Amino acid sequence: MEAPLPGKAAQDIMAATSRNVRINDMRQSGEPKPGAVLVLFYENEKGEICIPLMQRPSYEGAHSGQISLPGGKVEPEDDTRYDTALRECEEEIGIPQSKVEVIGELSELYIFASHYTVLPVVGYMQGLPEFIPDHIEVDKVIEAPVERLIDKNYHLQKRLQVRHFEIDAPYFDVFGEIVWGATAMMLSELVTVIEQKDIQKYLRA
Repeated sequence: MEAPLPGKAAQDIMAATSRNVRINDMRQSGEPKPGAVLVLFYENEKGEICIPLMQRPSYEGAHSGQISLPGGKVEPEDDTRYDTALRECEEEIGIPQSKVEVIGELSELYIFASHYTVLPVVGYMQGLPEFIPDHIEVDKVIEAPVERLIDKNYHLQKRLQVRHFEIDAPYFDVFGEIVWGATAMMLSELVTVIEQKDIQKYLRA
């Protein structure tokens, strides 16, 4: 029997707050747009299991300069949101879709800033990835070792000024990079699943 995912309770561990209101509990009007991101496991040269993150360039938009998982909005050519996650990962950081084995998904997350409902798709690949960042969409790729994401010594918090919001933001410290917001919330659920010791019973292939 398939176990339920930890869902919102696990995501909320890393939810940013503004005046005691969780940002992702706020809602814009109208139907949210569908999107997907890829949580991709691979083994690096040091033998560490890692997940690629990427820093977006500065621009006039909701996620300017933030660190995120590869992903984006559903396009007409995507049959499923798994297709969206795989396509976006290839377009943004150059990982061929044919090299990724999808093993499941995490819980959907509503993102207030962009009014998207995002599905984190989980996959893995054999061998070392060759990252080819799209120079328009990606400033750099960041390797996040899973062991570091699990280590509570790197679960920190700081106050940030984001446009007209002053927020208290829990974050993952990945070698000095601040991974917060929706990405941190999705990774928080992943960490919770991994800590349950039996990841396969949670990932819904």
